[in-house]
Amino acid sequence: MESPNYVTFPGLYQNNTYFINDNRTYPVVIILSDSNSVYMDDADQELLGKILQSVKITLSTAKVINIQNLDAILQQPIHLPSTAVIGFGVDFASVGQNISPELYTLQKEGDKVFLKADRLPEIAQDKQKKILLWQALKEMFSSK
Repeated sequence: MESPNYVTFPGLYQNNTYFINDNRTYPVVIILSDSNSVYMDDADQELLGKILQSVKITLSTAKVINIQNLDAILQQPIHLPSTAVIGFGVDFASVGQNISPELYTLQKEGDKVFLKADRLPEIAQDKQKKILLWQALKEMFSSK
């Protein structure tokens, strides 16, 4: 299973920490909240990989931020190194963004497009939510 570029707080794994303020840009930034795993559980990672593949993005090229693991000393707003930002079951205020899009509706803010979706486990169990997500993703990545 491929691994995304995770954001963790600096003390977690000294040699495997990916700092959020790196200079690299990503095709998408994924923001989620999983208090049961360091990053995300295997089922969520598999589903996320399939979701991204549907728009020709690999999980290994995405930046994944689990807000449960963010260091409190990081300055807000947190740098999001992509023009496409997807939040699964999180408010964008948790990373310092003062926006609140409707579920499965794109919201443009500056040079970024934000998409808010339900938590990954909820999407996995609901065909209608999968359809709504797919339609929003097609729109989000149609010009890329």
